[in-house]
Amino acid sequence: MDVSEIISSSIFDYQVNTPITIYEGEMLLTSEHEKSILINGKIELNWLPVPQLYFEGYVIKGLSDYFHLKFVNYNLSTNSGFSSGIMITSVTHASDTSNKIEGICKNEISKGSNELTKLEFGIVNFINMHGDFIKKGALNYTGRTELLYKDWKITIIKRYDCKSYYEQLNKKGGYGVTHIGVLEKLNKSSFNYSDVIDLLENVSWVLSFCAGRSVGISVLNGFNGEHLVRTIYQLPIITDWKKQTTWLAHPVTDVGINDLFINFNQLLNNPLWTKTIKIILLWYFDCYVSTYTENKIVTTQMALEMLAWTYLVEDQAILTKQEFKARDMTAYKRIKKLLETQSIKFDIPDVHSLTTYKNKCDDGIHLLTRVRNSIAHPVKETDIASMNSTIKYGVLCMGTQFLELSILHILKYKSEIHNRLSPSKWLGETNQLVPWVIVENKDVKPDLDE
Repeated sequence: MDVSEIISSSIFDYQVNTPITIYEGEMLLTSEHEKSILINGKIELNWLPVPQLYFEGYVIKGLSDYFHLKFVNYNLSTNSGFSSGIMITSVTHASDTSNKIEGICKNEISKGSNELTKLEFGIVNFINMHGDFIKKGALNYTGRTELLYKDWKITIIKRYDCKSYYEQLNKKGGYGVTHIGVLEKLNKSSFNYSDVIDLLENVSWVLSFCAGRSVGISVLNGFNGEHLVRTIYQLPIITDWKKQTTWLAHPVTDVGINDLFINFNQLLNNPLWTKTIKIILLWYFDCYVSTYTENKIVTTQMALEMLAWTYLVEDQAILTKQEFKARDMTAYKRIKKLLETQSIKFDIPDVHSLTTYKNKCDDGIHLLTRVRNSIAHPVKETDIASMNSTIKYGVLCMGTQFLELSILHILKYKSEIHNRLSPSKWLGETNQLVPWVIVENKDVKPDLDE
């Protein structure tokens, strides 16, 4: 078997929650009124307590009116070529020789040329996904995933010290560069960085959906041939690390991920879905955050109703606007129509004590909407209002799976998932084929609702 050798990259040097030093030395701060301040200090990418591109420095010359300094827009530049728009957050005026300025970069800090043949980028807080074999010296491990889309190839490589690295993340939480991505043209030709900004964002969305939280790209090194010609540090929205189980089958592999990536790109590039799917995914990520279960149940139903509108009315034209908004078209009926159209079962599962409600609700959607209504419009002394936290968690799991399956159907996913509603307690035994493929293949016994 031909096994690829891992690439050599400085991005692999970054450790869990450890600040990344971007620059040390003199920096010029130039205001919108062309006033300049020269400082000597450092720029860092700090992960804790919250990720930020931070700078600090002591004034060498140019500071005259420090009182109004924080109310003026400034640009930062270094003699090595880095530049960024900044926000000054602190000015310490002690003496003529020890005036200190601190602040953050607003979006990104970068330097170099836009003409590239290869772009390496650090992926923060992605899951331990198994792919093709890759090797580092005598070490072979499953950590290489290849994504192809149109003229582009993106190779995602898990770090070679992944076992100890994930152990640190599980213990400490926070942030870590778990993978490196390599983006290049299939024909190895050159490209402009501006040509791949949207594609990189789409990579983040796909990986985030797999992880059940916002996964981000933070450090980018652009090459022209063998020469490093561009460096970018940025901090998109990234959720701090928490080990969690999502819809991915176990063990977590990259089976079906390339098709998912292709369909995700098509969806994100479709004006009908671009904004909608991003909002829905952010609501989906909320299902995993540490907050009240009631909040997450409400958010889940909101996401399902938005999916129903976009899919049934605007995309597939199964319902007209008038039919969808009719007085008797309740949230229950809208979501039911969505799941029926997508061949998704919605019986009340035999988990988390939900069986108690099989005689009280028509199906799982009815139970979900009743619980949501009891949260939004509380009524005392009803069977729903008195529901305990375990049962509410079960309702959340059920609603989350409805949402996951609906998104996966829209993305034309045709592989196995982890069925979070399975009565089995062992991961791996919960893997089941998505229901629309079962319907397509009549000889396969449906089992996702069992």
